[in-house]
Amino acid sequence: MSDAFDAISAVKADASPADPFSALTARETEVARRLALGAKNGEIAADLNISIKTVDTHRSHILAKLGCRNNVELARLAIRRGLSPL
Repeated sequence: MSDAFDAISAVKADASPADPFSALTARETEVARRLALGAKNGEIAADLNISIKTVDTHRSHILAKLGCRNNVELARLAIRRGLSPL
């Protein structure tokens, strides 16, 4: 089990700085995509069957990992990186 954890940690440590979204988990990426499309926390929570508080926690982690201050900066970055359409 430790080997699997070490392998995952190594992959995350080698995340390319050219793609900041590689630092996000799969769930964070999905929440980021929906936020970038303008979805509200309640809509995201209902669609993903999670609580609004969980969406807000994911949002906080996403903004911190990507160095964004708000959803507008997140949306701009997502559009530039192709995560969200114009």
